[in-house]
Amino acid sequence: MSPQTMTRPLVIEEFTGINRDNWPVTGGIPFGEGELWSLDAMRMLDTDGQEVATQVWELCRWQDGSIRWAGVHLEPSVQRQSRHELTLEFGEGVARTEPDPGIAIELDEDEIRVETNALGLCIERAPLRLTGARKDGVTLIEPGEGDGLWVADSEGARYWARVEEVETEIQGPLYAVMRLTGKHVDVAGTPGLEVRATEGRTFMDFMLRVHVFAHAPWVQLDYTFINREDVPDVELGEIVFQASLPPGASQTALCGAYESLYESPEGLMTDLALPVNLTGIYPNAETYTAAGESTGFSAHGWADLSGPDGGVTIAIRDYAENYPKRTVAADRRLQMHFWPGQAGVLKFHQGMAKTHMMMLYLHPGSGKEAEASQIAHGFNERLVFTPQPWYRDTMVFGEVFPFLPGKYPNIERRLRDEFIGWEDCNRALGMLDWGDFPQFGMEGRERFMGNNEHDFMHAVLLQWMRTGERKLLRALDASIYHTLDIDTVHHNTENPDEVGGVRTHADGHWNYGGRHYVSTSHMWAEGLAEYACLFADRRALEGARGICDYIVRLDEKGFRWPGGERTSGWACISLIPTYEATGDQRYLDTARRIIHSSMDQQNEDGSYYTHQLGFHDSKCPMQMTIYATGITYYLRCVEDEEAARCLLRILDWRIQDGCFPDGTNLYVDHWDYRRSRSGGDLREPLGCAYALTGDDKYIRFGMVDHERCFAGFGSQMLNAWAWGINHRLDHICTIMGHAIALDWRGNFRFMYWADKAGLLEDLKSV
Repeated sequence: MSPQTMTRPLVIEEFTGINRDNWPVTGGIPFGEGELWSLDAMRMLDTDGQEVATQVWELCRWQDGSIRWAGVHLEPSVQRQSRHELTLEFGEGVARTEPDPGIAIELDEDEIRVETNALGLCIERAPLRLTGARKDGVTLIEPGEGDGLWVADSEGARYWARVEEVETEIQGPLYAVMRLTGKHVDVAGTPGLEVRATEGRTFMDFMLRVHVFAHAPWVQLDYTFINREDVPDVELGEIVFQASLPPGASQTALCGAYESLYESPEGLMTDLALPVNLTGIYPNAETYTAAGESTGFSAHGWADLSGPDGGVTIAIRDYAENYPKRTVAADRRLQMHFWPGQAGVLKFHQGMAKTHMMMLYLHPGSGKEAEASQIAHGFNERLVFTPQPWYRDTMVFGEVFPFLPGKYPNIERRLRDEFIGWEDCNRALGMLDWGDFPQFGMEGRERFMGNNEHDFMHAVLLQWMRTGERKLLRALDASIYHTLDIDTVHHNTENPDEVGGVRTHADGHWNYGGRHYVSTSHMWAEGLAEYACLFADRRALEGARGICDYIVRLDEKGFRWPGGERTSGWACISLIPTYEATGDQRYLDTARRIIHSSMDQQNEDGSYYTHQLGFHDSKCPMQMTIYATGITYYLRCVEDEEAARCLLRILDWRIQDGCFPDGTNLYVDHWDYRRSRSGGDLREPLGCAYALTGDDKYIRFGMVDHERCFAGFGSQMLNAWAWGINHRLDHICTIMGHAIALDWRGNFRFMYWADKAGLLEDLKSV
């Protein structure tokens, strides 16, 4: 090995108890600034030192031009409940061998054809329908009557997806992603379909991302339906995907959970109306109930239909959590009802979207012989690179408190207990709510949803990166896609400039009497940008860019950024991570203008007036500190002495006057609005100030809030919200999602510097 060559460990953990043969693993690999300049100079090795076939692509670079994140895809075989260990080798003297091509894609006006080492897939464009065959040429999916993706309106009229544009987002020897977009169209006149008077009318947009792998005998279909209709909302009756097996020989249906399976030659249907239900299967009016509650899962969303030549399994990720759902395997048809008709009419607001991730598995033999249950469960619990301690050392996430359970066992236990408290009592369920959390109150806030307030995604991602604990990943995935779908404005006839922005917390995710309402004080791109890099997820990056493009548009239209307010602070907290993930200079330039345009509003004592409450010009230390956090993010990318002075003046005022006499944080200084307010976002800039100056007064001041909120009696984290009763009506809420985000996001940064300063102590008890 050359002296310039570096190596680092990578681990893939299989924890479900199933063997994964040639299983796809896709993710991002971080590098420190100046460590790697060319993707050709990196490769993966197995435990015997042999090179592993790996597809690599660039995600983003550091400001010096070196690689910051690389996208990586490989397809290892991982034994059940084991650690699959790899070595990342990179630097001078390293040369990667390009894998043999395993994927071929052909496009024409009528069809999209894909060939891999394991299967063949043909996608008809209008209407969108599938033909699928194993590599040995045996056709297992053959278009039949009613096949494809279709939505029905409240009157029962059906509209089938029609592909209008195809973009190949990733194409390599091992992994390819195609993005198909278009509209659902009344396709009257198609053979086998009823002729309608509304022929040619469109209803709802769609996006279908097709993931294909060189060696896996299944494909992943990410289906997103999008309401870009020019009305406040639409009423949906059904949303269905259907694929058919070839006619002829008799077929056997299979479903169940884990090793508890039900097999029927007459077909079957699973129907999930509520998340508390177990898996109900109804062949000939007889009910079979499979394992569910004792395992922590309400239902496993898969079904298989097999004949003498083999069969097809259909599965959907997070099936029960996205209730209501229905799955049908009968009469040579496989159906996945994303919104089943018996659930009633779904009122779907303008600008919202919803994504379902689905698998189609083509196999020889019966579903039992092909281990359909194991494959479907494996799809639901994806394999990923378990983050390693060296991820943090690359500084791609900035300064983050390391995972030190030996040194701080009670801190780590407290963090885990907080998450479990949220998961048990504040996690939202249901097709529109999964990935979010409710806030609690009465009247106007009765069904207020948090809309991942304070960047829950970023907070949980940091903890996942620190610990690698699997429960965190499940919550992170859900919150990312909820934000990208439900909370992002995809269309707005009242104010097109809001497209790409994210709605503030609101009744049912929908703001103030049905209006689209977005504000830079309540939208966050940091978690999206980090997720996009950590998992090489293009759509998450598109979401981050959408938010930042909205901020840029505001700035270009002359929006006057208020000094010392969270509106300006959160804007910069979004812009800088997205700049780091894209290199788009517009985002850095806009952050610079926001900060410099508001410096002249700073008072001589370092404070800002932020509220006009009655006749009182009020100051809000909380909002000023969020603004200070925005400055700290900006200083990650530039040396700006004027901005650094502004930051320190804010914090010096806060220590002197922006708190109660005992050091407790003050929310607003108005005489009738004085209350304490704690949170990690108040501590994050204090760590930066310590890094800039070496003066531990900033850490000591932050420790007062840390000990009261995190190490002490809980403040907003626990007791203040204990009166809320959640939607399950069987638990008192002990912690809310926005409280986790509020405390974790800044506390991980603050504790890093407090530990460096020697001032951090473990909790006395938990």
